[in-house]
Amino acid sequence: MPNDEAAVSVRRRAMERAERMYAESGVRIEGGDLVVWMGEPAVFRATIPMASIAAAERVPDKKPGSSMGVHGMRGRWLVNSAYTGLVRLTIEPHSTALMDPRSALPEGSTAATGLIGRLFLRTRTVKLKELTVSVDDPDTLIAALVR
Repeated sequence: MPNDEAAVSVRRRAMERAERMYAESGVRIEGGDLVVWMGEPAVFRATIPMASIAAAERVPDKKPGSSMGVHGMRGRWLVNSAYTGLVRLTIEPHSTALMDPRSALPEGSTAATGLIGRLFLRTRTVKLKELTVSVDDPDTLIAALVR
């Protein structure tokens, strides 16, 4: 069945792309800013002034099988490549992030060519009021942010 093989191939490429995106993600402090990104090229990238981080707190681990990646709306975003090590940042005054969902599509994908794709998979700036990220050492990040 050639169609089944093609579907498996597309799913495999999408999973490989997602795994690379998670591996090429991070949180780091650069000068007076906190930089958060996922993927290379970045699906999500934010540069948040440290002075704008009003609070940083641990969040309970998510259950395996719940979503990973970039999710959010109305200023509340989750950027995670793991179910553990979650830290929620409250940002005042609000900041912004650049979203480019097309970066996550497998090479050769035509998903962004239709009307729905052009509407939902466009590059855009999003508001950040609250950002939850996954990190290897949450306590170290919190200590660096809450001074």
